[in-house]
Amino acid sequence: MAMTVILKYLDTLTGGRKRYRRRFPKHLRTILKKEFFQEPMQVREGAALVREHEYLTRLFDTVVSKAEAMATGTTVQTPRDKWLAAIAEADRIEAESVGLDDVYDEYIGVEIDPGRRETIADSVADARGDPVLVKALLNPSAPTPEVTLQDAVNIYLEERLSGPENEAGRVRLSRVFKRVKEALGDLSSIALVDLKRKDSRALRDFMLNSSRNGGGTLKPATVHRELNLVRAVVSAALAASSATLEATKRQSDRSLRQQLFQIEDLQAEISELRAGGETLEARINARVQAGTA
Repeated sequence: MAMTVILKYLDTLTGGRKRYRRRFPKHLRTILKKEFFQEPMQVREGAALVREHEYLTRLFDTVVSKAEAMATGTTVQTPRDKWLAAIAEADRIEAESVGLDDVYDEYIGVEIDPGRRETIADSVADARGDPVLVKALLNPSAPTPEVTLQDAVNIYLEERLSGPENEAGRVRLSRVFKRVKEALGDLSSIALVDLKRKDSRALRDFMLNSSRNGGGTLKPATVHRELNLVRAVVSAALAASSATLEATKRQSDRSLRQQLFQIEDLQAEISELRAGGETLEARINARVQAGTA
C-alpha cells in the first residue's frame, strides 16, 4: 500500500520547479520588510524533496525566531548582519535575472551578462533601494564588517537561549547587556577585535557602582556573575566566527580571547574586594595615594 506525504507551503513555478512559500506572522512583517518567506527548491520529487522541505521549514523557523527576538528588543540587526543579508540577496537577484544582454562565454560554455550586477544595482539605486544592497551588487568582495558585541549577543541568543523554555535567560541577558551598553556605548559599534583591557575595567567599575533594587549598589558577587555571562557571550562569538578565529590564530604572544577581554583578572579583583569588605572607592583612593591608579 503506497503512502502519500502531503507537503505544505509548496507551489509550482514556470517549468515545473517547486517553491517553498510561507507567510510570515503579521506582527513580524514590518521588521522583515516582506510578507512571505519564499525559496525556489532544487529538487522536484521523492525523498530529496521531503528533506529539502524539512530544511526550509527549519530555516523559516530560524528567521521567525530571530525576528521575534528583534521585536522584543533583545536582538538588533548589526552592520555585519545587514551586509551578509545583502550579499545573499544580491546573489539571489542576479541568479533570477535573465535576459539582460546575455552573451555566450565560450570558455565556460554558458550565457552570461558581464554587466548584469551593475545594471541591477542601477535599478535598485534609481528606486531608492537599500544602499547596502547596491554596494553588495557592485562590490561583493568588500570586507565583511567585524563581529561586534551586538553580534556576540545575537549569536548567544541563537545558540544558547532559543526557545520558550529560555525566556528567563533572555531576560537576564538583556538586563546585563543593558549595563554593558550604558558602560561602553552602542554594542553594534564595538568590534570584538577593538576591545581592550581598559574596556573591561570600565565595565567592571560601572557595574560595581550601579544601583540595585532595594537600594545601594550591586554586590561584588552579582558583578562577578554578570561578568561571567559577558565572558560566555564573547567566547561563544569567538567560537562561532571564523573571521575572528582567523584573527586569533594571528596572535603570536597570547590568545585574542585573553588579550581583548581579560575578565578573569577583574573577577579576581572583585573576589578580593568581597573577601576584604573593601569598597571600590577605598581601593581607588589607595591606588591614587600609591601612585598606581
